[in-house]
Amino acid sequence: MLACSSPRKIRSFNCRFHSEQENLCAMKDFTRKDLSFSLCGLNCRLCPMRLGKYCPGCGGGAGNQSCAIARCRLQHERVEYCFLCLEFPCSNYVGAEDYDSLITHQQQLSHKRRARQIGIEEFSQEPTRKSEILQTLLAEYNRSRKTFCCVATNRLPLAQIEKIVEQVANHPALGALSMKEKAAYVVRLFENGASREGFMLKLRKKTSSLADLIVFSSLPGTKSRNHMVLIQIALKKNSLVTTF
Repeated sequence: MLACSSPRKIRSFNCRFHSEQENLCAMKDFTRKDLSFSLCGLNCRLCPMRLGKYCPGCGGGAGNQSCAIARCRLQHERVEYCFLCLEFPCSNYVGAEDYDSLITHQQQLSHKRRARQIGIEEFSQEPTRKSEILQTLLAEYNRSRKTFCCVATNRLPLAQIEKIVEQVANHPALGALSMKEKAAYVVRLFENGASREGFMLKLRKKTSSLADLIVFSSLPGTKSRNHMVLIQIALKKNSLVTTF
């Protein structure tokens, strides 16, 4: 039970909650053939949620969370990729690359434009190779840094990634290193590569609002205990009284 100093906040939460439930019902009709490259331009094969089997991929059915772009697609001839829509890029993409989710969004639009220019089959060759490299990195060197490796393989050019992988494989004392030492070495190489490109290998998170936390904790598949802790913290910061 939540006791709130402002009835307006409770009404706002109720509206957000019911709206989210309606959106989830709409998502049941959202299906696509290509589960590797998302409708909006994200490489699902380089996403920790897909790797951890928490998400089936964009349009893969159960596990897909509410998405405004997916709902938009249901009203626009169910195109396989947004770049096939006559209205692309539309208002849904305003600020799309400003923040990341669990996967980087920093090349979202450029990926779409490139795929439209050269065709999806040719475009997919590079993400496929990056996915193969990511699997090797996680299996042999860096399983504990899944998110880092996903961001690194997403952001860095393929040629640079392959050069780093070759450098790692040719390390003269690699066999004598512990898994932790191998991980640190790989991270250092990728961070140096990103520094030369002029960026950092970190997700740019947008702070969630109190309402976002409450609604998200109520969705199917969330880990309620962890999210309720987050809500308790958020409630205290917002001068609210909590009783569970």
